[in-house]
Amino acid sequence: VLSLLAGSAAIASPFSELAAAADWKILTNKSVDPVGEINIFEKSAEDPPCLRAEGKTDLPVSLLLELVSDIEGEPTWSTAGLTEAKILKKGEGYLDYYQYLDTPGWTFAADRFWFLRGTFIEENGQYMFYWDRMGDRGGPYQAEFDAVATAHPKAIEPPTNLGGWVFVAEGNQVKMTYIICSDSGGSIPRSVQLIASRSTVPDVLVDVVREGKRRLE
Repeated sequence: VLSLLAGSAAIASPFSELAAAADWKILTNKSVDPVGEINIFEKSAEDPPCLRAEGKTDLPVSLLLELVSDIEGEPTWSTAGLTEAKILKKGEGYLDYYQYLDTPGWTFAADRFWFLRGTFIEENGQYMFYWDRMGDRGGPYQAEFDAVATAHPKAIEPPTNLGGWVFVAEGNQVKMTYIICSDSGGSIPRSVQLIASRSTVPDVLVDVVREGKRRLE
């Protein structure tokens, strides 16, 4: 995975600018094994608001990048509810992919799916993997998009889905930052969506670290 970062240091992106912004406000922190303390922030000036979770781990950056870009394997170890995942194309420094999320019934929300481009960047010692929508109806993958929409007529593609990871080595540990800006769409009020996202965003860090430690056993 690290080889995909070659030559990408000069690339500017909306995600790297978002990650570097100074107007993140802390919401809360919690301690969750096997990560430890996780700080949760919000950037409410965005539309929709963005959430950020930060923690530390002793896992190597190379393994962390491997995990967060493990598109097709993620359904087997993520607790988010992913049931389908497929890499559509691998290019120089990027992955195009599709994933389907089976939303828990208690949320009263429709299932979600997305067609995204994931991009690898290295900037000044910061290793990033971020994603964004490729356009309406899956961008260049309209046939695949239409097949999913036909198979799951009640599922929704979020109209906004920008997010990613930043890893920075700090001594013998790595600082992990996870950021997500997503409007789930549908009829659920955005305020309710935000409450649910605030409660689940730390789980993403926990899933990655837990799977990383399992792979090192």
